Amino acid sequence: MARKHHAPGDAEVAIRDTVIPALERLRESLRGQPYLLGHFSYADITAALMLQCVRPVDDSHLPLGPGTREVWSDAALAERFPDLLAWRDGLYAKHRRP
Repeated sequence: MARKHHAPGDAEVAIRDTVIPALERLRESLRGQPYLLGHFSYADITAALMLQCVRPVDDSHLPLGPGTREVWSDAALAERFPDLLAWRDGLYAKHRRP
């Protein structure tokens, strides 16, 4: 199945080699600012979407069953990037209706 869908054979290696560096670049790009480009833009939307694989946004914005939420959550990444999750949640609170 992994070959059919071009999925990496080792998820931990893929996370280490692609996800963590991408999230670190996002953190550096934000530098504590509310938006990537100085104002709310598509860049913020796509970056916020990347964080769905760390911990999905609250059910008030995207209802998910408990099994789906568990599969799409990574506790280690959530612990490593709480600032990015808080940033994403702030975007949803300000720019998306529940």
